[in-house]
Amino acid sequence: MEEGFISIRGKNIWYGVFGKEKEGTPMLVVHGGPGFCSVVESGDDLSEDRPVYMYDQLGSLRSDKADSIEAYTTEYFVEELDDVRKALGLDKVILMGHSWGGGLVSKYMLDRDPDGVRALVLNSPFLSARFFNEDVERNLARLPEKVRETIERLEKDGNYGDEYQGAIMEYYKVYGCRKRPVPEMVMKMMMTANYEVYGKLQGPSEVKLSGDLRDFDLMPQLGKLKVPVLLVSGDNDEISVDSMRAYQLAIPDSRLAIIPDAGHLNAIEQPEYFKAVVNRFARRF
Repeated sequence: MEEGFISIRGKNIWYGVFGKEKEGTPMLVVHGGPGFCSVVESGDDLSEDRPVYMYDQLGSLRSDKADSIEAYTTEYFVEELDDVRKALGLDKVILMGHSWGGGLVSKYMLDRDPDGVRALVLNSPFLSARFFNEDVERNLARLPEKVRETIERLEKDGNYGDEYQGAIMEYYKVYGCRKRPVPEMVMKMMMTANYEVYGKLQGPSEVKLSGDLRDFDLMPQLGKLKVPVLLVSGDNDEISVDSMRAYQLAIPDSRLAIIPDAGHLNAIEQPEYFKAVVNRFARRF
């Protein structure tokens, strides 16, 4: 991997690239969170035919932090994506976003209608707070009663301490990452996340949106996406298959791949399956 920094508004934004010499249409990967980081281990898997670029958003692991928490806005991150793309010279590109990154990529397309984007890969994307809340409610209902009651009690009290974190890990084990033992890259991603960014946009809870994204909803606009879209989801994902099917119906030129025995981190849980699905789609462009 080749890596470096881009200066955006006086801040250093980290980027990495695999397969820079490859001739296929480049792919730019936008990580989730908010406040998490790029999973560099996955870049090599997707670079057989094309360069694969990734970057850490402002506030995330390898990049600088903002001077003020107020800088972490959806509008800033849309602008940052455009700036990163220009700085890397990605005039022609496939954009891939995971979770929050999928929502960010989609908002970029809908707000900017940028030239040169050949296709999108939206992996377990956060596209609607309403759909997310409905999914989480169903997910919680399927947890063991003791775990569910603990989460609900502590959420009500606003207590996000050790007891809450222990209970929410049980939620993650079912809907986040089902692979055992939990891969080291997942633990690293969780431990190095910037929870200031996460809290500003998501809120302190994984299962209750209270931050700036609480009213985020791209569903009414998805029909305006003009490029081919691959939607990817785990079969036991935090973002439900029902929600993913609704997104597929809303997006004109789209297809949906469901990865078996996988949750929200399906690219890490089933890397060979994910690689095959994404590469087969991306080779068309």
